[in-house]
Amino acid sequence: MLNAQFKMKKDAFSLVELLVVIAIMTLLLALLMPIILGMRENAKRVICISNLRQVSVLWNAYLNDYTGYFPTRGGSVQTYRELWGKRGSEYTCPADQRIFGMVFPEIDPEIYICPSDKGGRAAGWPWHRLPTIHYWFGYSYMFNTSASNNSDADGLYRKSVSSIHNPSMVVAAGCYSFSVTYFRGDDPFQWVFWHDNDELGWGNVLFVDGHVTYLQIPDAKHFQQGPGYSFYWNGPR
Repeated sequence: MLNAQFKMKKDAFSLVELLVVIAIMTLLLALLMPIILGMRENAKRVICISNLRQVSVLWNAYLNDYTGYFPTRGGSVQTYRELWGKRGSEYTCPADQRIFGMVFPEIDPEIYICPSDKGGRAAGWPWHRLPTIHYWFGYSYMFNTSASNNSDADGLYRKSVSSIHNPSMVVAAGCYSFSVTYFRGDDPFQWVFWHDNDELGWGNVLFVDGHVTYLQIPDAKHFQQGPGYSFYWNGPR
């Protein structure tokens, strides 16, 4: 009987041992969590890149159907709003004028949603766009009609593909977090932390030649042009 009681005491954890185990597990979790979160964000980034590549296919189909010219509307602001088919929370667009997905019903609409889309918070633009940009616009990505500055002359509005001399440098579309964070040169236009929780301006970017790159607009000074990119149709300048 005494031997049995002794064996039970010997096999049981003491309070100190239990606390040590919990402390070790907590430490391991703290060490692994950034790695896990990083892997999760990398996976989202890969999905986002795939989305933009599929958008590029649709974009090129549009160009082939419309003699090589980029989409046109009544003005760059109108183009910015209508081209991407907003869902009606801000503006409306007739169904026969909508592009990208609206005229390709067989395309999965999920390609228009960046998995890192967390919306944008008020800054130079005095209102929040929450919970997501997709909720407001119908898309997480913005087409470069106006060189990030509502400028018909500087963006892709009414330009032909053949007129773009640096297609690997000129932005065609990009994550809202890249394209709009410093819109108009505001510092910032909106607080948009998507792919990076600490730094503004990061996003995936689709270029006129069809390749996609993960880039950052470093500050408001470079809102239209910087290392590796230009929103100017005839850029870099």
